[in-house]
Amino acid sequence: MARSSATIYLAEQRGITQADQFYRSWHTFNYGDYQNPYREAPGVLRAFNEDTLAGGQRMVHQAAEAVDILLLPLVGGITVEVDRGKPRQYVEAGNLLVLHLSEGEKYTIENPFEADLVSYLHLVVRRTTFKTGLELHTFDLGQHSNGLLKLAEADNDYQLLIGQFDGRAELNQVLDGAYKDSFVFIIDGVFEVQNRLLHARDGLFLSQVQEFDFEALANSSIILVLTLS
Repeated sequence: MARSSATIYLAEQRGITQADQFYRSWHTFNYGDYQNPYREAPGVLRAFNEDTLAGGQRMVHQAAEAVDILLLPLVGGITVEVDRGKPRQYVEAGNLLVLHLSEGEKYTIENPFEADLVSYLHLVVRRTTFKTGLELHTFDLGQHSNGLLKLAEADNDYQLLIGQFDGRAELNQVLDGAYKDSFVFIIDGVFEVQNRLLHARDGLFLSQVQEFDFEALANSSIILVLTLS
């Protein structure tokens, strides 16, 4: 059996891209001009970014290969357009939007609010099977406290789960058979994951694990778990 390993990615050590004060993106892993030999994204994961966009602004991105784009608003909401001429999709906090894109496809993310800043997680995951279109997933963390909700899954490529926990609530997460790695990201609060202390926006990559334990150390702490094949 392969030996398990763990790597911590502290929030303050993330890379950053900024465009004229209207767009800012923090990169847990290599992305765009930010390249670090110790920040290579694992497995099928291509990017894990936290983006902010000023009022009325937009950013255009392009898929370098067949990928799923996972957009999870944290503050406010965003409007997403894949091809001009197709309907735009609005997604706000409490929703996850998944875009299934082919190589070369462009997508535009816009802040529809003129006066307010929006913030969202922007994940890029490579797909091994062909799929098109988009999926909108709605969830209510308040209805499912102290457990993990499955937000999205793509065949055996990845699963994305989220949970809100009370202080001192614990959970043992067992991975499904197809998955061997996990990336844990703390959205809010404080957690102890596999005996490692993580604060908001910190990440932890666990390689070759069948299960792992975590405990919330503050009320209303929110954790995101991406399991990878």
